[in-house]
Amino acid sequence: MVSPDKNGRNLRGLDCSGWVSWVYWTALGQHLQYESTSGLISLGNAVKRQDLKPGDIIVGDGDGIVIIDPVDAEALAAATCKTMEKEAKIMENIIHKGEYIRPWVDEKLKEIGCDF
Repeated sequence: MVSPDKNGRNLRGLDCSGWVSWVYWTALGQHLQYESTSGLISLGNAVKRQDLKPGDIIVGDGDGIVIIDPVDAEALAAATCKTMEKEAKIMENIIHKGEYIRPWVDEKLKEIGCDF
């Protein structure tokens, strides 16, 4: 007997494609275009078996796939948080001050000898 989750949904009897579809639906509240194994294959990007090792974390979007070694995951998560905080400050300046400060542009212009 399998206990339902907090929303009353029951996971009993899910195969791999059913589980993937259930996770997608649970996270996004939408169904995938295809939910069978053959359908899911047509939605994804290929990852070569030789590029993977046990425990790898695969993250993908419309731009491609990144394979993360679990050893690097904590440092990558910290760097990601730092970047997100920096970008949030940039967005705050844009929204509240109408400014988009890009010091790297000024540095590059100085480097190539531009007056501004």
